[in-house]
Amino acid sequence: MINHRHIVSLLAGVAVTMVSPAQLEAATTLTELQNELNHFSKQGEDALTFRTQGCRAMVIADSQGTIGAVLIHSITRRNSTDAVVRMMSNLITHGEKPELRFSEDKHSAMLFYPEICKREAGNRKDMVSTRRLTVLHNLISNSHGKCTPYRWHDSGISFRVQNSGQLLCEITPDMSATIVEYVEIRQPRGARAALIPNITGHNHGPQADARQLRMLSASLGGATVISNHPADATFLTRKTSVFCLGTQSRLQEANTQRTNANHYIFPALRFPATPVPTPTSETISSAPQSGQASSTPSDEASSAPAEAPTAPSVPMPTPEEARREYIRSLQEM
Repeated sequence: MINHRHIVSLLAGVAVTMVSPAQLEAATTLTELQNELNHFSKQGEDALTFRTQGCRAMVIADSQGTIGAVLIHSITRRNSTDAVVRMMSNLITHGEKPELRFSEDKHSAMLFYPEICKREAGNRKDMVSTRRLTVLHNLISNSHGKCTPYRWHDSGISFRVQNSGQLLCEITPDMSATIVEYVEIRQPRGARAALIPNITGHNHGPQADARQLRMLSASLGGATVISNHPADATFLTRKTSVFCLGTQSRLQEANTQRTNANHYIFPALRFPATPVPTPTSETISSAPQSGQASSTPSDEASSAPAEAPTAPSVPMPTPEEARREYIRSLQEM
């Protein structure tokens, strides 16, 4: 006789089998991706960079190692980001589909996993003294408009915020370290500077009297202090038509060295000497997509009418099997 405990166990097992494949699908981690790329440079505990013949890319994970975003930038305007976007879409087998964003000229691209990034950010709204993935989430959610990737300036990766076709600002966080310590913000002539504290999440105001503000300005490279955080010793300043957000040492260095508004001050990112191969159009068309069966002759035969001879059925590969097959096709190129 089956007792009450056995019935509960059986029902629990049935419930598990009814969970959708997307819920059961394991998210791709940074460690797993390293095993597939072969040629990459670590950028701290939560990111890596690699390059192809035509693009540079940065992959960013959350604090658990789950990939939350991929930033891609073509080396010249003649190169396209499309092949790398397709490659990364196949390599990352999350249940959550990425949100794709491109610059207007397709020179830059971003794959963004909103739920993973939202979970990482929690209740934080700021863009400094926090992890890279949190900065990306807050940049998109605080932006008061459409936020798209734009340009790379060494480790400074720029995003542009537009509202109704009007450029509000360009925001360039320093992505060289796990904890972002420095951000540059630029606006077109005539734009509302009052938006910057809200967009950056640093709207604490200049909390000091006139004498203290003069001393503080001198210690920050002669910039005007717009906001200073009372807890984490970060500042929002403006000088030479450039807003800077960050720690005192970074702001002093930037505000002292900057010669004009087009001068970006960021350290370099490391990239491996050997490029990662990207698939050709033939490889892409023949490689199975994540979570889908490959289009083999036996698959095509099995879709024929019932009265026609059919080939033996081919079991649908798991997302992980599809990903491995895709990697194998890349390595055979």
